[in-house]
Amino acid sequence: MSVENNHHRKRQKVSMKKGDNVFKHLRPPANTFHQVMFLGAICEGFAPGPFHIWESETKDKRRALEQIMKDNNERHAGVQTMQRELARVPSTYEHGVLREIDANNQRLDRTDPLPSGRRRAKRRPNWEFKYEKETRGERSKGGIDWIRYQETILYPKLYPWAKEIHEATGRPVYIIEDNAPSHIKAKRLAVEERQKYPGVYVVDWPALLPDLNKREDLGASKG
Repeated sequence: MSVENNHHRKRQKVSMKKGDNVFKHLRPPANTFHQVMFLGAICEGFAPGPFHIWESETKDKRRALEQIMKDNNERHAGVQTMQRELARVPSTYEHGVLREIDANNQRLDRTDPLPSGRRRAKRRPNWEFKYEKETRGERSKGGIDWIRYQETILYPKLYPWAKEIHEATGRPVYIIEDNAPSHIKAKRLAVEERQKYPGVYVVDWPALLPDLNKREDLGASKG
């Protein structure tokens, strides 16, 4: 999106060399326009949702986000260790999860055996109880990645706004986002946070099957 920040006059059309770029001579001076990126949320029949204008990431903000990821990774590592230990203790919930999976695999061995004829392996605690480590990657240079989107939009703005709609209407609220990489990873790592918002659901958007997208059905019903 381009925003004009001052009045200007287009440059007069002038003669130019063969092969030169015509827009170089006709467009307004570059210092009269700025490009900005913004995010907005809408809900039919409800007040306008939150919006945000993105700015370049500062060094202080980057350090703060790195600390958030470090704290989350340490907390998840502790929970992961505890769950794996409990999975070895009979009568615990974690132990029951492994036993249920093993029972399902045994039924599959009888009804749908593997082509190799081997039995499916018993589940191990470190297979089932694990958390994805939060990282940014080396390519992140102040752009809009998953952690910026999560800490700037999802947690402080989008989820609370969806909760307000749910409480005001008493109806479930479905959040539909596109499949931008930052949206996908932020959604995947926000499962724990979404448990704080009953009645708010995040719906996947099938990239190549728009007829399965709930938003398409809504548009068709209103048309």
